[in-house]
Amino acid sequence: MESLYLLSVNAWVSALQAIMPGVAAHMRPFLGNISTTPSRDLPDSQNCHDFGQYLIDAPHKFGMTDEELIAAKTDGHMDTNSIHPGCILICPVKVPGAGVYMGDMHAQQGNGEIAGHAMDVSGETELQVEVIKGLTIDGPILLQAPDDLPPMAHPFTKEEREKVKALGARWGQTEIEESAPITFMGTGKNLNDATDNS
Repeated sequence: MESLYLLSVNAWVSALQAIMPGVAAHMRPFLGNISTTPSRDLPDSQNCHDFGQYLIDAPHKFGMTDEELIAAKTDGHMDTNSIHPGCILICPVKVPGAGVYMGDMHAQQGNGEIAGHAMDVSGETELQVEVIKGLTIDGPILLQAPDDLPPMAHPFTKEEREKVKALGARWGQTEIEESAPITFMGTGKNLNDATDNS
């Protein structure tokens, strides 16, 4: 039976190669799952409020209530292509030692695994971890790499800030607010809940 299965897979691959030409694609590797350990056991792909919905009242050992999921999750299954070199991700801590974990590396994908699949690959990752004492957050906060920001969200350069100060002084505005872009990652059982959760 196994040899027949392998034969059929090989035949399928040969047929696919005959009808589908090779495709070149740009790569931009990133981690689909990265976070800290939830406060109770749950599958990493469901460490979020969207896919975590499959755990609500489920008839297996990972089954839980909606309230228990909200309390336990750290929203590590983000599948956003902005989690790559140069970004800073601030994660909630719900267990002693935080328990940083990562996986689900993709070669490329749109922002969010909307179609349910991507180009999964293996790879190596290096992290620098710092602790922010006294910070209480429900889900991750992403400080995107500057190259990921849309033009209107780029931080002002020193020269641009000087021009803003000069323009403000000309019109009697003595105080110019410092600002920078920030991305809150929200999840929920639907888009409205995800927006409210971010």
